[in-house]
Amino acid sequence: MSLAYYVEDQNEFKSIYQYSRFAIDPEEIIAHQLCEFHIIEGHLYELRSNEMDGEYDQLIVDHVEASPVIQRTVSIRRTRFISSSGASRQAVHIPSSRQ
Repeated sequence: MSLAYYVEDQNEFKSIYQYSRFAIDPEEIIAHQLCEFHIIEGHLYELRSNEMDGEYDQLIVDHVEASPVIQRTVSIRRTRFISSSGASRQAVHIPSSRQ
């Protein structure tokens, strides 16, 4: 299984991050699918949809324009931040080094 993140740019979907096959555990893919927000290489994205094409999981995300205050918590994979509305949210944090 593999997992890729895509963002829509001028009516085309562009890959912004990808886990190669066998680089991510199936349970971790499910965790990524369930998260509403994702921090990818320092940028905050909101999940729009999950799609599956055979063994390839694809997450379609939208870049969040507002810059919430981001605070690291339990591990590099989990981040808590305060949204511009003041609500506390959880996000998956993907470090800047690609796998």
